[in-house]
Amino acid sequence: MKLKDLNSQELKILEGIIEYGVELSLILKDNILLASNHNRKEIFILKKETKEVLFKIKHQPYFAGLFIGEIKGEKFYLSLEGGSLITPYSNKLIKINDKAEQLVLYGRDVFINSILKYKKNSLIKGSKYLIVNKKNEFLAIGKFDGKIIKNLHDKGWYLRKGQ
Repeated sequence: MKLKDLNSQELKILEGIIEYGVELSLILKDNILLASNHNRKEIFILKKETKEVLFKIKHQPYFAGLFIGEIKGEKFYLSLEGGSLITPYSNKLIKINDKAEQLVLYGRDVFINSILKYKKNSLIKGSKYLIVNKKNEFLAIGKFDGKIIKNLHDKGWYLRKGQ
């Protein structure tokens, strides 16, 4: 397994991160992206200086930096770590109350009456959002179905199913 720079097609796919209200350039200021390709194409973000050291290592590491997601076909799938990373830059945040925070971390969906704040006129059916608590701490990735925010993946997963 070898880490490599992303090619132009992979970078174009990764620009799909705009779906979460973030420009790729914002998270790449002092960082670079590397891809690993074993059974799936995983994307990692790390500091530019780290790349020089990484490629001097005799053995190829399994991963480097922070796993931000994976590319499947022509689509980028954001990881929970990636969600935490992009939250400060995103304009697609759904801030929820304390009760909803607990429920989200158990894999439950978010009802409209549990939302404390979101960008005005931004709830669009089929759109994805980053769900945060009152302190703007990332909790989950959700998708608005027209009535509720469906919980697609949340940090409670690490305790429920994570290895």
